Amino acid sequence: MGAAVVIAMIVAACGSDGSDTAAEPVDDSGAAGVEGVEAPTVSGSAAAADPLYAWAQYGVGGLEARAIITEDADCGQVTVDGVQGVMAERAAPSDDFPVVSCAAAVDGAAGQVEVGTVTVPVPTGSPQKILVLGDSGCRMTDGWYENCDGTGTGTPWSFVAAATAAAAERPDLIVHVGDYVYREAKCDTSAQEGCADSPWGDNWPTWEADFFLPSAPLLDVAPWIVTRGNHEDCNRNHLGWLRFLDGRPITVDELTANGCPQFSAPYAVPFGDVDFLVLNTATDTSADTQAQYTADIAEAAGLITGGRATWTVTHRPFWGLAPDWRDPTELGTLDGTLQAAIAALPGGGWPDEVDMALAGHIHLLETLSFTDGRPHQVISGDAGTSQDAKITQAAIDANRQAFDELGLDPADFNSFHEFGYVLIEPAATGGWTVTVKDLAGDVLERYALR
Repeated sequence: MGAAVVIAMIVAACGSDGSDTAAEPVDDSGAAGVEGVEAPTVSGSAAAADPLYAWAQYGVGGLEARAIITEDADCGQVTVDGVQGVMAERAAPSDDFPVVSCAAAVDGAAGQVEVGTVTVPVPTGSPQKILVLGDSGCRMTDGWYENCDGTGTGTPWSFVAAATAAAAERPDLIVHVGDYVYREAKCDTSAQEGCADSPWGDNWPTWEADFFLPSAPLLDVAPWIVTRGNHEDCNRNHLGWLRFLDGRPITVDELTANGCPQFSAPYAVPFGDVDFLVLNTATDTSADTQAQYTADIAEAAGLITGGRATWTVTHRPFWGLAPDWRDPTELGTLDGTLQAAIAALPGGGWPDEVDMALAGHIHLLETLSFTDGRPHQVISGDAGTSQDAKITQAAIDANRQAFDELGLDPADFNSFHEFGYVLIEPAATGGWTVTVKDLAGDVLERYALR
């Protein structure tokens, strides 16, 4: 590729005051609770330090290099195919986030991108392996405490293993469907010793422990597409989302107590032969938000290019089945608000170009196929956080009304109570092959889509 690339700085989106809403207290020992993974260290002078983390992701303006650096360092250089530029500050340090977030737009056709001396992965010409995963954080909330460091009781938090196994697949693109942070309350060691000393709250130690440190192998492999989960809504972990991952430029006001944006406009990401429509479904779906979601889905439909294969990326699935946590024999359906918004589109549904819908939110691995022209629904919400109950055949048989409500034949529904991820690859005969895998890399399901 090697052509000269003009580097455009992302608009600096945070002022020097670094004001954040107050976060909960944290253990200040760093990224505690990630067994077998060491936090990065920085040597040398602050101004010349390499980033703590660097990666490539797609946003509203295309491909970007992103970086997190120590609070006393400058954002520094980004080098694209030998052409040097300067990264822009995305968010300044604050008491709860004593790091700097940096960004720079880069040409999607670049052959090599370096942040400092760290090489970040660039896109391939046409995707051969797309990784989909989500709902990855370690759950710590009142009454629910996961075995974050593996030393306690119950199944150890699985995201470290999931990220390691998924990175070994060498994907060309990584799609995270939201819910990066779940450490929202102080660990109750009387209930779970495996989260003792873990950070918690919307702050840098928690974001590092729950996402960046275990994700390090994946950050080195491929560019990312990310969407916002309900655990990044305005009541929980929005500050870290806005600082580090949001695909939009942010403003100073959005990092203040009353400035959090509940909604944001959808955007399209062309990648090889597929266009990805990224939608923000973080805010609760209800009668109160119906009008906004209807408008957002209509705007997303307006971004579709005729004749281009298009996949949606949301946190909440348009269609899905979830066991009631109080009674796993009862199955609930998702998501009535989003379904109504889709039904309001011209023709009563997504245009024919939309043939796949990627989502999470349900803490299982699910696939749903429809015979009426609706896109195939893939739910990959089982990368690490506490699982939902297994959907048994008995529950399927006892809840036929839920399948009728979704217009879904039970024979076209699969659910797996396994931590893991989904791979999507071009099929030799055309179309796509979808593979659902567990943490050992064993195939749970594989099928072709045309």
